[in-house]
Amino acid sequence: MVRSAIAPSADAQKSCIFWLEQYFEKYGDHKPNADQINLQILTKKEVYEKYTFDFKSKNNENIVPIKKFYELWSVLFPKSRIKPWCDIPGKCDICAAIDKGRRINHSDPVVLEKFKEAHLLHRGGTV
Repeated sequence: MVRSAIAPSADAQKSCIFWLEQYFEKYGDHKPNADQINLQILTKKEVYEKYTFDFKSKNNENIVPIKKFYELWSVLFPKSRIKPWCDIPGKCDICAAIDKGRRINHSDPVVLEKFKEAHLLHRGGTV
């Protein structure tokens, strides 16, 4: 219902919503004890730049403006958040290496996918 109200019939908005769903599923860390997805990026603008790059590389002209992108994200995906960076002196060396690698290679989808798998395996999950 909310999706229909915010994106009544615009193809660009529908494509953006689908892209956001796929992005959060692929690159987000699902917290084990909460209904929340954390993203290891610095800003929402970086996600918007990835979105525009993906659509321009497919020769798709239906790109939503940045304000609409932020609105779609905040209204439809409120549980997908940017993980705040914190410099904890006693942080595990492996966690720190994964965190650093994600921040350095934040635009390479294959590398981000592998860091997501490494993070999941390190905290005791399965891929």
